[in-house]
Amino acid sequence: MKKNWFLLRIGHTSANTEALENIKDAIQSYLETVEDLSKNKNSRYIEVG
Repeated sequence: MKKNWFLLRIGHTSANTEALENIKDAIQSYLETVEDLSKNKNSRYIEVG
């Protein structure tokens, strides 16, 4: 529970909110690139565990 409180508290400052948005944008861009590079490729998903 403390961990969630800490994350919520970080999100309230302007600089941290901007940093989180930048991280979100970077991840989205990465996922789009992976999707583009994976087109017309054979791929498999396996579950381990």
